[in-house]
Amino acid sequence: MFEKILVAIDESDLNDKILEAAAELASLNNGIVTIVNVHQNPIAPAYPYDVTRDYVKTVNEGLVKDSEARLEKAKETVVTKHPECEIELVSLAGNPADQMIEYAEKTNQSVIVIGSRGLRGIKGMLLGSVSSKIAQAAPCQVLIIH
Repeated sequence: MFEKILVAIDESDLNDKILEAAAELASLNNGIVTIVNVHQNPIAPAYPYDVTRDYVKTVNEGLVKDSEARLEKAKETVVTKHPECEIELVSLAGNPADQMIEYAEKTNQSVIVIGSRGLRGIKGMLLGSVSSKIAQAAPCQVLIIH
């Protein structure tokens, strides 16, 4: 049932719980775990006068390296407890919810496993959260880990 398991990780303390849930699903279903980290490029194409293109390039390259390091750490976490687990790593840039939904759709994922950040109050009402956006728009099932 869950052959293709997409796992969204970020800088959250929930990563270990998210990865464990995904690895268990994969073990039960002989599935492939795709661990995804989406980083947001903070610098827009319209550059202020005091920001050079080289600086922008350096910042964006740093974001990619941080994302790749986070993914490698996540892979090690899974392999330590589930050495049989087949794992793919994907680093994406852009809006996290949009990128996860697009990737899940494009690759026909069976389920998305994501953590709940728990935005509450006015901020939660106005901004929503990545997990709630994914739960509403995903082309597959979504498992939200608290």
